[in-house]
Amino acid sequence: GSSTMLEILDELSKKNKFSVVNDHNYYPNASTLQKIITNLPDRTVYVNHANVWTEAPPDVGFFNIIREPIDHDESAFYYSVDPQARTKQEAESSLEKQKADTKCGCYKMEYDECIRFRNKQPGCSVTFATARRRQFCNAPEEWKPPKYDNYHNGCNPLATLKTKYAFVGLTEQYARSVATLERLE
Repeated sequence: GSSTMLEILDELSKKNKFSVVNDHNYYPNASTLQKIITNLPDRTVYVNHANVWTEAPPDVGFFNIIREPIDHDESAFYYSVDPQARTKQEAESSLEKQKADTKCGCYKMEYDECIRFRNKQPGCSVTFATARRRQFCNAPEEWKPPKYDNYHNGCNPLATLKTKYAFVGLTEQYARSVATLERLE
């Protein structure tokens, strides 16, 4: 959805007289994100795969289009062991981790079966896609490999969502999300 969203933003920028800056240096740290946003001219939309800047002034708003959380979670579950989507070594490593984790690993289970299994196990998470929660938290000063680890640092993603985001849409409701976004001032 990123390239489609960029095309929409480009068209809307002409109609509504704002600028679009598309930054391909993904996941800037907190101080870099602050520097970039602070130096943008008024009426500019900054595009990046980035976390939120939680200390942003009230005139800075964030928006995001995300996948439906359960679909996204299921996708992350299967992606971790898919040798066609990842390297064979990464997929095998994920399978080995599942096999070694006899309490929560879900070795050779389907997604639904794994969720039911983990739900019955004390201390087992029933989610797999940490990036969706992480993106609503402050960007860490240093991204540590892998980039998609869960860097909450005490963040409350729901509180950040309510206070810093002007809009969050769903890819499964793309047309509706874009129509709503278009109406925002």
